This record gives sequence, structure tokens and C-alpha cells, in this order.
Amino acid sequence: MTVEYQLTKKKYYETFMQENENQPPVKVLGQAYYEEQQKEWYDLSLIRLAQGEIYFHNQDFESAIYKWENVDGEFKLWAKKNTADAHYELGLSTQAEELYLSIETDSKVLKAEIALKLFLLYTDHNNIGRAYEVINELVASQPDYPNVTAIARRFYEEQEDFNSAVELAVDECIRTESLNWFAILKTYVDKGYTANFIPNYFYQVMIAFYKVDQVYFKQLVSALWKQYKSQPPYLAWIKTINDIFLNIEVGLYDYWQEISTLYQETYTDLMESDHSVKELHEVIPNVLTNWLKITNKSRALFPSAAVLSWNEKFPSTIDTITIENAGRLIFEARNDIDGLEYHYKLCHGIIKWANENGLEVGHTFKWWVDFLLDAHTTHLLITGTNAATSSFVGSITEEKVPQNHETTFVFIHDDEESIQQIADQEIIPMETIDGAEQSPDHALVEVKKPFAFLDKHNCSCIVTPSFTEQEAREQDAFKYAPLADGLLFVLDAKESLLDEERELLLEIKEHAPNTPVHFVINNMDSLYNQATLERITKEFEASIGADFPQAHVLAYTPHYVSSQHHGDLAQFIKANFYYDPNDVGVEERARRLLFFIQNMLKSLVEKRNQTENHLIESIKWNEDMLVRLNGFLHRVDDLEQEKASSIVSAYHGIKEDISKKLKNKITSFTQKVFRISEGRQ
Repeated sequence: MTVEYQLTKKKYYETFMQENENQPPVKVLGQAYYEEQQKEWYDLSLIRLAQGEIYFHNQDFESAIYKWENVDGEFKLWAKKNTADAHYELGLSTQAEELYLSIETDSKVLKAEIALKLFLLYTDHNNIGRAYEVINELVASQPDYPNVTAIARRFYEEQEDFNSAVELAVDECIRTESLNWFAILKTYVDKGYTANFIPNYFYQVMIAFYKVDQVYFKQLVSALWKQYKSQPPYLAWIKTINDIFLNIEVGLYDYWQEISTLYQETYTDLMESDHSVKELHEVIPNVLTNWLKITNKSRALFPSAAVLSWNEKFPSTIDTITIENAGRLIFEARNDIDGLEYHYKLCHGIIKWANENGLEVGHTFKWWVDFLLDAHTTHLLITGTNAATSSFVGSITEEKVPQNHETTFVFIHDDEESIQQIADQEIIPMETIDGAEQSPDHALVEVKKPFAFLDKHNCSCIVTPSFTEQEAREQDAFKYAPLADGLLFVLDAKESLLDEERELLLEIKEHAPNTPVHFVINNMDSLYNQATLERITKEFEASIGADFPQAHVLAYTPHYVSSQHHGDLAQFIKANFYYDPNDVGVEERARRLLFFIQNMLKSLVEKRNQTENHLIESIKWNEDMLVRLNGFLHRVDDLEQEKASSIVSAYHGIKEDISKKLKNKITSFTQKVFRISEGRQ
């Protein structure tokens, strides 16, 4: 036990009791006083200090004061402080305050004890202003002194001064890294006491707790995130939390699912907010980077798609490493049935969100979601030369496809027959496919019938228009290739692969590297003999070998539809476009669904950008019209003033003219009257 502790508790008298523990303190101190007095040179100060303590504990405050007032030496200031305590206990607060304030000392302990006593005195007398001054100064100078911060917190809470309470909790969290102070701060956040603070105020405390305990860190981040959501400082909060996650390391096996979910919600919140694209540019790239950074690999496909979509629309706004990670997760991650179902729900969630926020996704996108979810059907993309493609598709569907069609047809086996045109704006039922040529741009025609070949071999056919001189990216085959399980290019036996077609196929191959490309040479019955057939087939395989080394070629005769021909085609499809719904097929289908999600997000970002640009143009037009109208109004005002001035001037001119005429007439009349009057006289 230290001397300072004894002095603060008024137990210095215990130093005289070490060999007299069983004796009454009054008797021991009286004997010591007498013995000290017998010395030639004596000092009674320490004994008087101890005697005053005994009197104080027994509430004989006047005797205690008498003893302490006669203390000199090293403990004189402690005796003076004790004297002030005794005056306070006697109800003499003014005298006590004067004594406390008169003590000047270098002892931190004595300073702290005096401050605590003054704080108690001021609070008891409801002098809140002075109480604030004392406790704030003590917290700033000696926060480690026992119970100081606890007393300050209790005082702030009693005064309902939660700003000061929050500031104290934040400072103590950073200073002490105490989990107890974390719990206190978390309580303040949960009760909404931190809502008045700018988000960046909590930057250091969050960094501190990330180092101390990640569980508490996640709880604090989550609580603050939910507090600022839908509030004016929300964007500032996103910037703050982005800065934090950009500067901390996230372990490979760390669990951040709750924070990942908050990032996902934030992404959708920002996309539906009324913030400008310029404002979003400042936060979205870091939101996507951090979202992907902390998301478990099994759930990282949505943020990966969002990253790639944003980067495609706004290149160079996200760092290269994040882009590469997003691509790797999309094209290398394995998925199971549950994963496919998860992405299906994700698609519908995005569609619902977009529709609720004025970003219409369109019927075409919705149709593709359901089409890709069919996990047990091989989706073949068929294109090629006009006549050959029409003939080939007709032989397996028994449906006459127009040779020069400009619409994409999708043939699906179904027990019930239906034909409908699917465009972004509407879905229109059709009687036949003959009216498909009047379809709007980017529409497709879905044909459902009992197709024997498709049913037997679990296939569907996406038949796109033949390649044209348009840009490859505008071709339906280019757009739909990443969504199909394989591309089948159909040529006539008497034709060769044109350079233009070869270049477009190569671009499709680069655009959709996971979509296999194979060839069908149709109308082989037009050749003279088997030897010629084999020669042409080998020559064609050799001609495409350099560009399509994995491609295979099927010789096909549509005019003699037989089980053998269909069997050859079925084997060709099975061998080259294999699709196992229980293993790799679902993985590939999930990838295609994610490609679709990526394009959908890209489309939504583009629509938002277009909407904003339209609004900006409307604002500029309105501002221009306002300037013109203001100019017109000013002109009208000028004309009005000019006309008014002209009218006033004319009025004054007329008035002066009338006045002059009247004056002349009156003068003339007066002269006549005067002359008549003189004549009579």
C-alpha cells in the first residue's frame, strides 16, 4: 500500500499501527504524540495528520480541522485538502471550495483528488457548468486516474449529453483498446446516440478494434452501417468504410458474410438512389472492390458480375487485380444445382429491384432467365448460310423457316403448341411464324410444339439470321453465343466458308471462349458419289483446322430424313456439345447465367446513365428556355416602360397644347369683353 493511497483514503494513521495492531488508534497516536513531545527537537505534523484522520472517520470534523490546520512539512497540502473535505462535510461549501482552489501542487494524485472533490461539490449544488469544466479537464489530463472516465461517463449520461458520452467512449476505445469501452460505444450506436457524428469520426476507433478483435470490429461496423443507411451522411459513410477496407488485410478464411451482405445492399441502394453518375463514380468502384474482397468464394459471383459490368461501362475505374479476380471467379468457379438455383433467384431479385426503381429490364431478359434455368436441355445456337440453315432446321423441326429471315427463332419441345414474339416492351401471341419478319429489333420468336427430334435428344434450337455486313457485335449470333451450349454453323455442300463468315466466327470464338463451334455441311445428297462427299468433307476440315482446331464437321442430307440421319446428327451433338445436367453441364449453365447477369447489370447501368443524361439535357433545355423567357420578360418590361413613357410624354404634350389653346381663347375673350365694356361707357 503506497503512501499516496493512504493519503487519498485518509488512512495514513495505519503507519503508526504496524506494531500496535490490537491497540485503539487514539491511544497509539496519543502515546506517539507524548513521546515525540519529550524530544529536544520534535515534529508533531505527521501525528497530527493521522489524529485528524481518526477524528474525521468518527465525524468529529471540528477536531480534525484543528489538527490539520497545524500540520506543516511535506503533507501540509494534503492536510489543507483534508480540511476542505471536513468543511464540506459540515456543510460549509463556500469555505471548502476556496480551500480546494487555493491549493497549488505538482502532485498528480493530489490534483486529481481535489478535482474529484470539486466535481462532487459542484454537482451537489447543481453548478453544472463548473462541474463540466472540472471533469473535462481531469479526463483530458489524467484519464488513467481510477474511476475518472467512469465518473465522467455517468455524469454525461445523467445530463443526457450523449455527444460528450460518445466522444469519451471513442477516445477511451482508441486509448485503452478495452472491450468494455467497445461494448459501451456499441450500446450508444444501437440507441442512435452517434447519429449526429460525421462517419469519418469513427475511422480511428474502427481501425483500433480491427486490430484488437475482428468480431467486435464487425459488430461495430454493422451497427454504424445500419445507422447511417437512408440518412444524409450515407454516402460519406460509404466513402469512410471503403477507405477502411482498402487499407486492411482480409484473411482467406475470415468470415465476413454480414458485411458482404451490407455491401450488396449498398450496391443496390446506390444504383436506385438519386445520386448522379458522377457522384457514384467516386464510390461504386471501391464498393465493388471491397465487396468482392470480403465475399466468400462460393458467393462471390454476383459481385464478380457487377465488377465486370461496371468495368465494361466505365473502364479503368477499378484496379486490374480486382478485374482479374472477378473474371477468374466467374469462369473458373464450380457450381452445383443449388448454385444454379441461387443465381436464378439472384436474376429475379435484380429484375424485381430494377422494375421497382424505374429501370425496366424488359421481357427478353426475363425470358432468357427461364430459358437458361432449364438444366436438362442442350441449347444449340444454329446459324449459317440462308438456304442451308433453313433446310437443316426444317429437317429436324418439320417447321418451315424463312430463308432470309431477320428474326431469331427459338424452337422448344412442348406438348402444347404456342408461338409468341418476345420483345423488351411486350409479348405478342402469333398464329404462325410467317409474320415474324415484322418483328421489332432485338425481338425473338419462341416456337413451342411437340418436336420429336428435340424431345428425344433433349435439345432446343436458337436459330439466328445469317451473318451480314453489319458489325459483329450487332449480330444475334454474337449476342447469344455465350448463352448457348454450342454453336452449329451450317453450310451448303456447294458453298465454301467466306472470309467474312470466318472472321465473324473467330470474333464469336474470342467473345465466347467456352462455347464450342462445329460445322454441318448440308445438302450432301447433291454430290455425285461417296468419294466426292468424303473429299469435300476432308478439304473443309483442313481449311478450318488452323482457326478451329477443335471443330468437327458433319455431312448431312436433309431430303432423306431417316432414323439413320437423325441418329448421326444426335451422335454428333452428343459427342461435340455434351451436356451433363448432373456435373459439368450445370457448371457451364451457371456460368452462362452469370454472363447474362453481367450483361443485365451493364444494361441497367447504361439505362441509368441514359436516364441521367436525358435529365441533364432536359435541365439544360429548361434552363435555356428560362433564360430566353427571362430575356423576353425583360424585353416586355422595357417595351412597357417605353410605351408608358411615350404615353406620358404624349399626354403632357396634349395637355400643354390644350392649356395653351385655352389660355389664348380666354385671353381673346377677356380682351373682347374689355373692349365692349369701354364702348358702353
